[in-house]
Amino acid sequence: MFHYKDCGLSTVWLINGYVQENLNNELLLRIEDKSGLHRLIAKALINRRGSLTGLEMYFIRNEMNLLRQELGEKMGVNALLISQWEQSYLPLPRRADIELRTIFVGLLLEESERVMHVHLLSESGRDRFIEQLIFTFSDMQWQRYVPLPGSPTGLEPI
Repeated sequence: MFHYKDCGLSTVWLINGYVQENLNNELLLRIEDKSGLHRLIAKALINRRGSLTGLEMYFIRNEMNLLRQELGEKMGVNALLISQWEQSYLPLPRRADIELRTIFVGLLLEESERVMHVHLLSESGRDRFIEQLIFTFSDMQWQRYVPLPGSPTGLEPI
């Protein structure tokens, strides 16, 4: 399994869908459908229980293709506050967490997906919930891999 840190998050692992190549003594990494993977990572973060962190906010904002100022306008705060939240390792304030999830759902998800996310808003921002996000590439698309309870995940960086 590959620990995918290039996305800026420390909790993302890939089972497959990547190729490491050595070109002139330089290790290059190629990710299949990188934009599809990043969208799935953002969805997994939005669906997760517990508070989002500043790094996760930064990732989600970039996935929505919004500038700090644009996100700030949607949230009713200034770009400086967005920047401060994104640079913090602390969980986002509850209001900011809920607003970010709502904006993501409104901008990017299809109507059928929006219904699934509404119940999560009441649980976000409570406790920090850390989980490894594991993905696999199959049939030309990224899918989330969820191991069965009690089964080893085999998370060993390569």
